[in-house]
Amino acid sequence: MTESQGYVDLHLHLLPNVDDGPRSMEDAVDMARVLVDDGVAAATVTPHFNEWNPDLLPNVDALTEQIDSLRQSLDSEQVPLQLLTGAEHFLTPELLHKLKLGEAPTLAGGPYILVELPFGDKPIYADELLHQLGLSEVMPVLAHPERYRWVQQDPDSIRPLRERGVLLQLTAASMLGHYGPGIRKTAERLLLHGDYHLVGSDRHRARQSRSLSELEAAVAPLIGSDATDVLFRQNPRRVLRGEPLLPVLEEPIQPPKKTLLSFLGRS
Repeated sequence: MTESQGYVDLHLHLLPNVDDGPRSMEDAVDMARVLVDDGVAAATVTPHFNEWNPDLLPNVDALTEQIDSLRQSLDSEQVPLQLLTGAEHFLTPELLHKLKLGEAPTLAGGPYILVELPFGDKPIYADELLHQLGLSEVMPVLAHPERYRWVQQDPDSIRPLRERGVLLQLTAASMLGHYGPGIRKTAERLLLHGDYHLVGSDRHRARQSRSLSELEAAVAPLIGSDATDVLFRQNPRRVLRGEPLLPVLEEPIQPPKKTLLSFLGRS
């Protein structure tokens, strides 16, 4: 059974003048229109929430005020996009303490928290800290794992984190090839193995080619319509409801074998 509602985008930078997202409220509203036109019905606003922007987002109250201001502008411009709280946290040892103090926003205020790691080597504290987050009854969602160098070098190295309850989120630009063939290949491998639970646009501006509908069109031929529905519709809405996520694949899918014609670029 499929869910008929529009997309829920669980990773995007929509707040104006906060991080590397839109530069003005007008730009933010324009970006929201693009999202709605792409079929997005709801979005968790996930600005970078760390030591790099303490003046703009010093605490959860400041984030709430920013979202309320944007929500009012969308209502005024009649842009039907539901906005929910969230943040993209750079994983540091301090995050667990901030979470206990209520200073680390989760996705839609529920039991899922979006985190990211450096794009180079994996920090020595990452495995244990992600495990501790899980023990705190907050499930870590790791953004764009396919972009991390250590995962590209050995995609199987992500498995221990998955086995400890870490959830993985595929970013649109990776699968659409905007970061190059190597990252796309890593994304495809993780996808076919059933490693991803969620997707996100990670859109920063209106004119970026990070469409969830384009991403769905790229993913569906690889894993089928039922798995695609879980990845794009059922699991994102389960995040909003605070429910456990469903596995996307019951077992891995073997990648298609390369033929001489495929190497020559022929069908």
